[in-house]
Amino acid sequence: GDWSDFSPLWTPTAKKVFGIEEDLDPDDGAFWMCWEDFLQYFTTLTVCYCRRDWSAARLRIELEYDHEENELITTPIKLVVPQGAQVEWFGIFQQDTREHDAPDYLDLSLFIFELTKGGKSRKPVGYIGMEAARQVFQQFSKDGREFTKSLPGGVYLLVPFTSGKHWDKDSGNSRRIGISVHAHSIGKGVEMSMTALDDAYEKSEIDQVILDMAMG
Repeated sequence: GDWSDFSPLWTPTAKKVFGIEEDLDPDDGAFWMCWEDFLQYFTTLTVCYCRRDWSAARLRIELEYDHEENELITTPIKLVVPQGAQVEWFGIFQQDTREHDAPDYLDLSLFIFELTKGGKSRKPVGYIGMEAARQVFQQFSKDGREFTKSLPGGVYLLVPFTSGKHWDKDSGNSRRIGISVHAHSIGKGVEMSMTALDDAYEKSEIDQVILDMAMG
């Protein structure tokens, strides 16, 4: 197609404009396309925020939804961040609707609490806002919009959530989603970890989570 590696549109003049001095390599992982095609095939654009000392933890969990009672059952997650590390990004992911037979996007959120007093108390520190998209990230740093401080080493509780209003009954009662956490300055020999907790949260626990976040 237009602007593929062997496209006739790559004239010597076009290559000069884009600073291309050699023949395009079909195996280099890079590709070009016109602006109109980009708008047709892509709905989001993510710019990778890189550091040499990035570390990431990722976890897949299942959300359950009772369509008769209109109630969510979610899996809480324990996040352990080594001392000295700084967490700057949280991400939440779901199946791409461009895949065959993929359901509509859910409006996903992630509530984040710091666990204190040996896990007996929790303090709200932030969240990923409700958004129906394939992937959503939230930044915790001086460059962030809502949250301007990174999260230091410690133990955290993550609670995934959806309102359920976009959850079509015909798509089933279970939905798999992914959570990612990105940190830097983690020392050698230690790792950041996420673990799905055994006790699922149902309506009463979820209502309390939302109340705690709102009051915090």
